[in-house]
Amino acid sequence: MPLKLMVSFLIISLVLPSVGMMVSEVREDLSSQDLDAETDRIVECIYRTYRSGTGATESVTVDIPPGGSILIGGTGIDSHTVRVCHEGEVVGTIGLDRAPVRLSEALMELTGRCTVTFQCIETDTGLVVEATV
Repeated sequence: MPLKLMVSFLIISLVLPSVGMMVSEVREDLSSQDLDAETDRIVECIYRTYRSGTGATESVTVDIPPGGSILIGGTGIDSHTVRVCHEGEVVGTIGLDRAPVRLSEALMELTGRCTVTFQCIETDTGLVVEATV
């Protein structure tokens, strides 16, 4: 009997770390999917605002999972992108290329649950979409 018990504990000790790693990977995948879905909602709201023209305002409420963030705007090429971050590292970039959308040069980082309002304004260089929280 003690031999069977020892073999059982050995098998459990070999399998348990693998199961723990699988659970951790599944959680990260679900978090990444949630982050991608929230990013898609933001991008669609930006496009709707831009297509509606000068003075248009659109809002979207997003719930960004812990460890994730979304960067909107910036200078240079960043003013045409929305960046997805996980644990402080950029893991994806969405180019706003379906329309010539340009975002405000003010960099905004979204985390947690927040409502973002986008407004389309006319500048000397064309239409710009500004974001406020």
